[in-house]
Amino acid sequence: METKEKLKSVANESERSVELRSRPLVEITAAQVVAARRWRMNFQAWPSRDRGANRVEPIAKPHFDTPFRLVPGENIFTIGSCFARHVESLLLDRGYRIPALDIFQREDFKNIALNTLNNYGVPSIYQELAWALDPAFPFDPAANFTEVVPGKFVDNHLPPFVRPASLEVVMARREAVRQATASVKDCRVVIITLGLTEVWYDKIHDVYINEHPRPRSLEAEPERFVLRVLSFDQTMDYLRRIVDVIAKFGRPDSQIIVTVSPVPLTSTHRPVDVMVANTYSKSVLRTAAEHIVAERDNVHYFPSYESIILSDRQRAYNSDMVHIEMELVDLNVGRMVSGFAGRDERADRMTDEDLLAHINEVSGAIPRLKWNLLVEHEGRIAKSTMLAVEYIETALSRKMYKHARNALARAPGPWAPAQKELLEGATLIGEKRFSEARALLQSLNFSRTEPLTDQGRRCFFLLIEANIGLKDMDAARDDAFVFSRDVAAGGRQHLVYQMLARGYKEAGRLQESAHHYARAIEVNQSDTVLVDYAEVLVLLKRWKAATAVLGKTKGDNAEARRRKEHLLSFVPVKAPWLSWLARLRA
Repeated sequence: METKEKLKSVANESERSVELRSRPLVEITAAQVVAARRWRMNFQAWPSRDRGANRVEPIAKPHFDTPFRLVPGENIFTIGSCFARHVESLLLDRGYRIPALDIFQREDFKNIALNTLNNYGVPSIYQELAWALDPAFPFDPAANFTEVVPGKFVDNHLPPFVRPASLEVVMARREAVRQATASVKDCRVVIITLGLTEVWYDKIHDVYINEHPRPRSLEAEPERFVLRVLSFDQTMDYLRRIVDVIAKFGRPDSQIIVTVSPVPLTSTHRPVDVMVANTYSKSVLRTAAEHIVAERDNVHYFPSYESIILSDRQRAYNSDMVHIEMELVDLNVGRMVSGFAGRDERADRMTDEDLLAHINEVSGAIPRLKWNLLVEHEGRIAKSTMLAVEYIETALSRKMYKHARNALARAPGPWAPAQKELLEGATLIGEKRFSEARALLQSLNFSRTEPLTDQGRRCFFLLIEANIGLKDMDAARDDAFVFSRDVAAGGRQHLVYQMLARGYKEAGRLQESAHHYARAIEVNQSDTVLVDYAEVLVLLKRWKAATAVLGKTKGDNAEARRRKEHLLSFVPVKAPWLSWLARLRA
């Protein structure tokens, strides 16, 4: 009887699948088309350079619907490819809570990167949700853990940088991931980022593998793993399962936003050009997203994929042409949050002074949030020098020099004495146009002998940067003397020492570099500065001094820790302080 019921269920599902495939995605009657002409929206016609707003160049901003509203500060669950991690960080900046990230407060996850939670294919997204939520779909350690060396195991779904460990530790990690994923039950809003369609499959255990199997596993069991390129029907099947498991075990009022990651395949195992393979992969995912939105009322599409791939690639992608520039990530998440949260119309009615006070109050000490709020009001730059200056200063602090230059060109004035020139000088330095910057700053003719005003101090600080960029260290040192003469203790002298130290190092003048690093660490003993100083000491073969400086590091900075280990490898083995070095490495 049970077998008959299962067969009947399979048959009904098959009939439903055939029915869905046989009907059009959308059907609009001629009468509806004629009626729609009366209210056609601007976004329904492709933008043109010659008429109307150009919504494509240089950054594409596709229209999207917002059928529900975000609640300020509410819990949001995100799952999917690496683009989902970017979305999380910006949602946190805007005051939303991501319960899944609580996993990184655990002691055993504190030094593990956020992309541990990445899930690239729709089977992996489904599996993680089902393992966390569905008692009928338990996680099988025998199928999903691999013993890579005697007594050391890996979780086949976590990235290779998560090192092999005892079975007890690997089980504890998996349980932590399960609990993090189960936090979807506490979230009304779920954001799913679809990544790729090339996925690894374990034929023996009938399970998809989220990560590339370890080379040792492929060599040991060559018949066990295969690479699958999912079809559209397979992708839709898993996407429906994802939505169904959230509907069954999540909140009854859940709202799902689906996006497609604009991050391309970095490589392919198929015998085709990676660009061709990537186009297939993204096309299937984008089509599947359109279908699931048409089928389910609580699923909505956000066009971050279109925004980025249609934008100027120089603006959209890093130099590796794979990862997305944070400017574009910021813009898209800002548009999504503003759209679904609703725009704060009160801000539009504020004076410039009140708006800036509001932005500073809301953003607190979070620079990225302040930038996002300024971008929302960048239309006022052409009418307000006050807003323009704040926008430019923030853009410079975030190294967004194109934004700073565009705002400089749009700001209406009037300017305070030397104000525009100093902002222009800082922008030129950011653009590495050091000769132009120095000429402009020197033309301001601030006195080198009389007490400096605030503008004068900034001018000489920028001149130090410009001269270092030109490798004119004698001029940089002279300007540093003028700057430091009228600056109170703690007033950025240590930054000048660090600048000069780096400049002397780049110029090959290591003794002078070491001298200025020694001055800098009297005020700033951050791990980064200490390791920079130690690197110069190693180049000078001052092994004992380098080891002593490295001994002062706190170990809070992962990159500094890596560099520290690298530098310690240069210390001669027979050094008299070998026992101290051994303790440092331990």
